[in-house]
Amino acid sequence: MDSLREKKEALKTPRTTQTIRMVRKDSLPKTSHIADQANARPKRRRRRSPLFRLILLILILLALLGLSAYVLAQHFHSPVQTAIATPSSDQNIENLIQKGESPFTLLPGFTLKVFAEVPGAYDLVPGPHQGEVLVSSPSSGQVVLLSDRDGDGVSDEEQLVAEHLDQPEGLEFHCGANGSSCKLTIAEAGEVSSYDFNQETNEAINPRKLFDLSGGTGLSLCDKNSASSSDADQVVYVKTFCRNTFPSSVNFPAHSDPLGFDFFPETNGEATTTQDSASSSVPALVQGFPRADQGSLLVALHGSWNDGIPVGYKVVQYFFDKDGKVTSQNDFLTGWIRNNISLGRPADILMEPGVIYISDDKAGLVYSLMYQ
Repeated sequence: MDSLREKKEALKTPRTTQTIRMVRKDSLPKTSHIADQANARPKRRRRRSPLFRLILLILILLALLGLSAYVLAQHFHSPVQTAIATPSSDQNIENLIQKGESPFTLLPGFTLKVFAEVPGAYDLVPGPHQGEVLVSSPSSGQVVLLSDRDGDGVSDEEQLVAEHLDQPEGLEFHCGANGSSCKLTIAEAGEVSSYDFNQETNEAINPRKLFDLSGGTGLSLCDKNSASSSDADQVVYVKTFCRNTFPSSVNFPAHSDPLGFDFFPETNGEATTTQDSASSSVPALVQGFPRADQGSLLVALHGSWNDGIPVGYKVVQYFFDKDGKVTSQNDFLTGWIRNNISLGRPADILMEPGVIYISDDKAGLVYSLMYQ
């Protein structure tokens, strides 16, 4: 009975509201921090797989090998740095020639002069009159006309033919009957255009774009019937149009960069002129050149730019038999490399009666060679 009364009394007693008191963490006993640290689990570091470590090791070894090869190349092939270096003023070709210290070595009987100074002189073509030469200058975006009126091998006048061009390189000049209606074709970096040539002012006027030049190497068509480059995607293109190719007649050293070339004039009969008909020791001449050179080929080897031992940097002469095969060759003009420094680089060759013109795009000069 007493227990029943106690339960009733408890039901009559009102419930007290429970309060929650916020306690600051720093007011807790220090033992609570220790407990938190004990309960916290340390983060485990992610371990790399053995394959990843192997790949990383291989990459490091390859990088070290590459660095070692570079250091060795710099040590044993130091001419790479000097062969393409810009010559100082005392090694300037024009200055050396003026001081009588020409760096060039020529074949016996030939003499060399600086015909004109043209920055970046590149392509050479005959002008409208004897003794006139058109020269392209890609670096300055110009085409100039050089004139040698007295025939001494030195230009007397330089005239601007065209300007504001985009790296003009290739040139072609031709006139109609009796020298009328002359046209100048200029190949720039992105297009080929034809100009009317005003012979009174020696200016290129009325430009007409012939076609665009696209970037890249493009496709070398092997046959005139393959007019569409899309045919190259077909196997039949290679089998049908490229099978009738021919081996090269002249093989050049790797990286020698053969650019301009021209042939010595030839005649089917006797020599056109002689220096001294009474002396058999003086060779007969064909248009001002030794008869022994007729039909031979001169090639300007522009030269390598990053070889340990420079290749090219000279003009080479090739002789052929009646079937067009090379029988012999010799260095026709050397001297662009001096003390492992490139003084210049031959670019193009133009053969005219009695004179050979050679452009040098690095030295910015045009040379004239004559046979005495």
